[in-house]
Parts: sequence; C-alpha cells; structure tokens
Amino acid sequence: MIGSAAVLYFWGQLWSRLKWASLWGEVVIELLADWAKIFIGLVVPLLAIAAVIEAYITPSLLFQVMGN
Repeated sequence: MIGSAAVLYFWGQLWSRLKWASLWGEVVIELLADWAKIFIGLVVPLLAIAAVIEAYITPSLLFQVMGN
C-alpha cells in the first residue's frame, strides 16, 4: 500500500507541477528522487521484514499450534 501511495503521489505531483513548470525534466527527476527515497527507505525494508516473518516465524508458530 505504501508503494502504491508513493506512485500515486508521484503522478499527482507530476500532473500538478507540469502545468506551471518550464523545465519538465527537473520536475520529473525531483519527483523520481522523492519516490526512490520512499521506496528504498521504507518499502524495501518492510518487504524484507515481512519475508523474514513469513519464512521463519510463521512456520514455528504453525508447528506450535498444530502440536508437532
């Protein structure tokens, strides 16, 4: 959801800024940098944490619940 929100933010800002900007390239590069900061700084670490939970914690909880 956070990644999708970052993409929606990117396109919303792009649409609103391109009406008034004289240099479209600068606007696009600035917005891509903002998107990359959000994606690399927040989305990728959260996906890594979710993968660790799914791979290690969930099976051990399942074995405890199932009584194996």
